[in-house]
Amino acid sequence: MLRRGGKVPRPILDQARALSALAAVAAGFFKRPSAANAFAAHEAGRQARLLEAAAVASLERSGPDREDWPAVLRLLRQAAEEAGWAVEETARFEGVAAGGKAGAGIGSGFLVKMSSALRDAAGEVVLALSAIEDVQDCADRIILAKKKALEVEMLNRSATAAALEEPNVVAGLKLREISRRLSASAEVLQQAADRVGEALMRISK
Repeated sequence: MLRRGGKVPRPILDQARALSALAAVAAGFFKRPSAANAFAAHEAGRQARLLEAAAVASLERSGPDREDWPAVLRLLRQAAEEAGWAVEETARFEGVAAGGKAGAGIGSGFLVKMSSALRDAAGEVVLALSAIEDVQDCADRIILAKKKALEVEMLNRSATAAALEEPNVVAGLKLREISRRLSASAEVLQQAADRVGEALMRISK
């Protein structure tokens, strides 16, 4: 467990920043699908995976007071994976990565809002980790992260309902799958925020 005055291991903060960068690129992709934005998301996802491997090795070499961080690391990686898959699947469905024309997109209104909220949630997690020695600021950031992540999950319910009413069955299935990915990323991010909150409680004792 963390002791009073403890700090977040640098690899964890780097991983959170990598997720935040990926979420920001993903939000840009859903707002304006393009081959360039799809490639940027792919590269951001690759960077997140590389940082995770380095973080695992670093944590293994650290002392015994590290029990919170492997869980946080795993959750941040899962959130990044789901967000990256959402972009890749959308690009494949619409032919964007192959130079396809970027149109209105699959359920674009829902996906733009979901990815924007996910981006904000990931950013708040970074700020929470950065402020972990300031109990009130960190707690406030955790709450904001969870609210934004919950917003994604609520939008997913609306997107799923809209997909069921979509006359084009294939388009409806695609919308459900992509929104499910974004919602899964947000759900895991909420779990990561909870684990950061547990670490904060240990520090503040």
